[in-house]
Amino acid sequence: MFQDTVSYVTHGSRLKLPEEREDIALYFVPVSESSDMLDIEGVAAALATAAQRAKELNYPALMVVGTRGWSSQL
Repeated sequence: MFQDTVSYVTHGSRLKLPEEREDIALYFVPVSESSDMLDIEGVAAALATAAQRAKELNYPALMVVGTRGWSSQL
């Protein structure tokens, strides 16, 4: 279960509030779909790996879809 970051910072954990609030979004993820989730160390490692790969590829521009199709121009 995940709570949106804005409401968490504003109100704290929904699980610790005495009443339900409509402005707090909770997202439920089945255990069967949670095996690919990373903890903070895993996120940091994945980000470092992606940054190294981008450096090795000379920081390629990502393709975007415009009205004329795929383009590397922003």
